[in-house]
Amino acid sequence: RNYGLISGAAAGIVVNNDSNPDNTRGGTAALDLVNYAGATIVGNNSYAIRSENKTGTAADNDRIVNYGTIIGNSGRAISMEGGDDTLNLYGGSSIVGRIDGGVGTDTINLFGPGSGTLSNVINFEVLNVQGGVWTITDAQSYQNGATVGSGATLLVNGSLGNAVTVNAGGTLGGNGSVGNLLING
Repeated sequence: RNYGLISGAAAGIVVNNDSNPDNTRGGTAALDLVNYAGATIVGNNSYAIRSENKTGTAADNDRIVNYGTIIGNSGRAISMEGGDDTLNLYGGSSIVGRIDGGVGTDTINLFGPGSGTLSNVINFEVLNVQGGVWTITDAQSYQNGATVGSGATLLVNGSLGNAVTVNAGGTLGGNGSVGNLLING
């Protein structure tokens, strides 16, 4: 849990960077991190957050919750690497730099209240917009699709290359494009 400032000369946080003689990496527990409103995590010359679990078990399934600010000054903010990872972002939070889910079935959940922007995302398979007003400003693709829930708004000012489902009470807008569109309700 972070309520203040975490800043590293290189990376801000690196989890399980225990290189073994055979160049494998092993971790014993998944990353479960909450960055609260007003808190900041900075990687000055590398990732702000990098989780290197590669055990092939549930220890690889990381969860990051962001209400605050995450900055990767090298252009790389978050690398979740192996596992079925989850990134939960709340309105008013900010991420500067690339967000990389790595391998596995990775999910981004966007919550309100308020608004936020999502950009520079790679290797995530699912996008769930569950609340607030969120804007996509670049080209993104989620292999298993994106869903806009009731009471949530997604503004696509870039592109979403895969299917987008808008549930009853959800709103899809913007001046960009989507691959396929399904409206429920």
